[in-house]
Amino acid sequence: MRIKTVLQICILTALLTVLGSVAANWVMSAKLAAVSRAQERAQTVARDVTQLLVLSHDYFLYAEERSAQQWRSLHASIVGILEAGRADAVPVPPESVVEVTKLPEIFQQLVTADSSHGGLRGRQKQLLFDQLLMGTQVLADSVHGWNHASADYRDKIERETRSFTTVTFFVELLTLFFISMLIYRRVLRPLSSLHQAVQAVANGDLTGRCATTTNDEFGALSRTFDAMAVDLVSDLRREISAHMQTEQALRKSNAFLQNLIDHANAPIIVWDPELRITRFNHAFESLSGRSEAEVLGQSLEILFPPLHAARSMELIRNASTGERWETVEIKILHRDESERTVEWNSATLFALDGQTPIATIAQGNDITVRKQFESKLQEKNAELERFAYTVSHDLKSPLITIQSYAGMIANDLAAGKHKRARDDLMRIEGAADKMTALLADLLLLSRAGRVMDELAEVDMNRLVMDVRMQLAGSVSEGQVEVVVQPDLPPVFGDCRRIAEVVQNLLENAIKYMGDRAAPRIEIGTRHEGNEPVFFVKDNGKGIAPRFHETIFGLFNKLDVGSDGTGVGLALVKTIVEAHGGRVWVESDGEGMGSCFCFTLPLGVRGEG
Repeated sequence: MRIKTVLQICILTALLTVLGSVAANWVMSAKLAAVSRAQERAQTVARDVTQLLVLSHDYFLYAEERSAQQWRSLHASIVGILEAGRADAVPVPPESVVEVTKLPEIFQQLVTADSSHGGLRGRQKQLLFDQLLMGTQVLADSVHGWNHASADYRDKIERETRSFTTVTFFVELLTLFFISMLIYRRVLRPLSSLHQAVQAVANGDLTGRCATTTNDEFGALSRTFDAMAVDLVSDLRREISAHMQTEQALRKSNAFLQNLIDHANAPIIVWDPELRITRFNHAFESLSGRSEAEVLGQSLEILFPPLHAARSMELIRNASTGERWETVEIKILHRDESERTVEWNSATLFALDGQTPIATIAQGNDITVRKQFESKLQEKNAELERFAYTVSHDLKSPLITIQSYAGMIANDLAAGKHKRARDDLMRIEGAADKMTALLADLLLLSRAGRVMDELAEVDMNRLVMDVRMQLAGSVSEGQVEVVVQPDLPPVFGDCRRIAEVVQNLLENAIKYMGDRAAPRIEIGTRHEGNEPVFFVKDNGKGIAPRFHETIFGLFNKLDVGSDGTGVGLALVKTIVEAHGGRVWVESDGEGMGSCFCFTLPLGVRGEG
């Protein structure tokens, strides 16, 4: 039997059962409603008859016309209800109709007797009243019997209704059970078997089968599914084999690309359209001091120094929209707060539509060292230009002096003026000595940037003491008080060169002391953060702020009439910077004294 036919039978059976139940319930409800109407009429007539007795008694006592009218009106109402009750499920008893028709005649005689004259009026009225009461009581008894009969019939109908409802319930329950079993056996069980087979195949169990052998729609569907499952197994095996080969090739390709990116010497970074980091190779980890795990998913902004972040992010946004970088310089902030200058090139990857960006990849070249060399080279070139100009200028002056006096000697000798020739010759010798001193200082300056001795820890206390002993004559001649702080920290460097630094600074302090009544020089250290600063402080002439930078230039002498060639402070600057330190001067102006400061890399004890 086809599933459609089974379902039609189930629906028809359920429909007939429901319709039969509804029809039976309707019939029982109609009977119950009819008997309820009869009982209601009986109860209404019983109340009215009681009221009729009350009105009869009132009229008998007071003989009022109003009571008579009310009696007649109520009697007419009772008659109407009794007439209507003849067609009820429980009809009005015949004696009730008979009795109710007698009462008006008796009541009228009572009214007539009340208006007549004679000795018999009182007795006649009492007899009529008793007759009226008797008839009314008979009517009341008959109506009460009608009421009881209606109530009994109503109870019977209700019992029949309950019995019918119980029977109907069990019939409907049996019908529902029959339909459920039929649907379960012919529909749900085959459907469940089909669902289990489909679910098994969906979960990867390609051996799942329906195995339904009925000749209905489910049987045909089951056989079709089983055949499809067999074909699917064959197709899937071919596709899985091809997919595994493709996946294996893809894994090899991905592993190769991942290794290529991770182990590339150049830093490589990839970010998504929301400017979040998605890939970060080992070279970039070294560049930034951050691991890939801690930056994945974060904004690119964390990689840039705060001062350059806005410009860098603007360049990033342009690259993410498709703009290609060729050689763009962007600074990267290292975890240790140092900055690295990196030259970048980039490419944007798009979706299949060729318009939607999905990622941007950038490769960098760390040019920090090159930039530093370029900066130092520019500084050296500028310094070389200044050096060449200064040397040519300062050496030209004694040469001109020599050339001029040589001509004058020739003329003096020709004129026989030997004494003046000897004076000119002495001037030539002075110019030559000056040139010799300049060349010696220049040679010393050229060698200052090169380390002559092996680098080692230098005891600054002993070094300062040795320098002070070498300049003891100048110190004594100038009556200068030299104070050295105890426990100067050791430094690491070329002892001979560092001694030249201290010697030049101490000589300058003595030379430019001026006419101080109590000249004083202090050599010591102070701390700026974690860095010790050595200083040579005097109370001499002082230096105006505008000369604080220029005095370290070659041949820059503030007092042109003083001894020396103007190379000393340039030599100090060269030696200190060759050791990785820095040098500067502090002075509030002329007459306020000077404090020359410099830093050097600390030795082992100084670091502790």
